Amino acid sequence: MIRRLVLSSLCLLIATGCRSGLTEQEYSNQFKASAEKYLALAREVANKPLPNKTGLTREERYAALAAFLRENNQKFRALALEIKKLQPPAPYQNVHTAWLELVEGQVSREEQYAASLDSLDKAKRDQLSEELFTFLRSQGEKLLDEIEKAGGDVAKTKATFEKSMQEYTKTQ
Repeated sequence: MIRRLVLSSLCLLIATGCRSGLTEQEYSNQFKASAEKYLALAREVANKPLPNKTGLTREERYAALAAFLRENNQKFRALALEIKKLQPPAPYQNVHTAWLELVEGQVSREEQYAASLDSLDKAKRDQLSEELFTFLRSQGEKLLDEIEKAGGDVAKTKATFEKSMQEYTKTQ
């Protein structure tokens, strides 16, 4: 559900054709490659079956989920380091910053969420899940705005993003 939101946000990045690198074309290729890696990681998380309730205690299920989040978070952290190395041309600096903030912020919040799974504190888990959702929404919207300011066409992708947000809200 969170991944669906993030996937939609990144689909819009690819669709708008933002630029990156030393030249605009080089930056575009690198940016698209990082967005594709992000999408692949997000799909992996979205398609991961949750631990089966039968045969596992509540603690074991949460421990398995927390371990998966931590393992996957290492991949997102590596991607954030790759994104940091990109050198965007001046008109795309704000797009680049918003993209990096989204990925780094997701890593940080998911680490907190994994820790809450360890504590088995339902109220804290629910709060952190809501905070992650709110963060992804606000960062996704900020990213859309920066892409639009840089000259990208986001009309179609904004509709996709809003639909994803509505679907996510229904799953909560």
